[in-house]
Parts: sequence; structure tokens; C-alpha cells
Amino acid sequence: MEKIYTSELSGWDESADRVHIYKFKSEEDYKAVCNMPGWKIAEELGYRDTQPYCPGGQYERYSGEFYGNYFIVKETLALDV
Repeated sequence: MEKIYTSELSGWDESADRVHIYKFKSEEDYKAVCNMPGWKIAEELGYRDTQPYCPGGQYERYSGEFYGNYFIVKETLALDV
């Protein structure tokens, strides 16, 4: 897969979201991951959830979904308040 776009962070208060869009280079690329859950694909691309270390700490959550020939990773950046 090839990353083709990363959005700016968008949100307010305690959280903000960003998307990372990947395009499959070939049908083989798609077949290699099409039966995997989205979070697992995101993890294999290097996106891993983090935990806050203290009250008020920052953490990230990631999820992934297929949209046609694209795979979208949604990143949520939040504060533990």
C-alpha cells in the first residue's frame, strides 16, 4: 500500500481526528489484507494505540476501514480529562 494523503488534525476540546489514506498498488496488495480486521492492518502500517500515563495525559486511538480501492486509517488524539 502507498500513503497518498494525511489530513490536518480536526477537532476541539478533549479530542481531534486525522485520516491517513492508503491506495492499494495491486490486486495482490488488496488480497493480502482483505480478510484482516481494520485495526490489525493499521497496526501493521505502524499505527498503535497508546495509553495515557497520568490524568490529563495524551493518548492515540486508531481504526481502519476499506473504501473501494482505498484503506483509511482514522487517528483520534485525545486527552484523559
